[in-house]
Amino acid sequence: MTDRTTVDLAHDALVALFQGALPDITPTRDRAIPRLDEGQFGFLNVVLSGQPPQVQAECMGLVEDEVEVEFVQTFNVEWIVRNVDDDARDALFGQGLRAIETAIRANLTLGGQALGMTIGPPVYETAVTAQSPATRAALVPVRVALRGVTMLS
Repeated sequence: MTDRTTVDLAHDALVALFQGALPDITPTRDRAIPRLDEGQFGFLNVVLSGQPPQVQAECMGLVEDEVEVEFVQTFNVEWIVRNVDDDARDALFGQGLRAIETAIRANLTLGGQALGMTIGPPVYETAVTAQSPATRAALVPVRVALRGVTMLS
């Protein structure tokens, strides 16, 4: 038995799903956004959404006095590209969005961890700041359907 929750395991599986999806990009979990002085980069980070899990179904009596819960947990995939070259930045940004979708569609059950996944519409950061005019960013919500005895199991 593990002390990790179903959500934790799915979170790790989602990060692992993006390994190798983009050359020279290492996906991370819950990492702070790189500072401006870290130079040019592509940043792929998976964070737990602030939304609570949504219960889809409860099934009582599967095993004596136990309930099985199906629920959906949303994760946000942060995709940020910083590059002073406009063409290189736009190319990598578009490539990253396609790689995120391709990786998810290729393994909708996270290797058996999930019942399924759906991709929400990206939320694009459109406010270019004076500190970082060479940045493009998007937040891609990924809804992961999970099952457990409780949402904490």
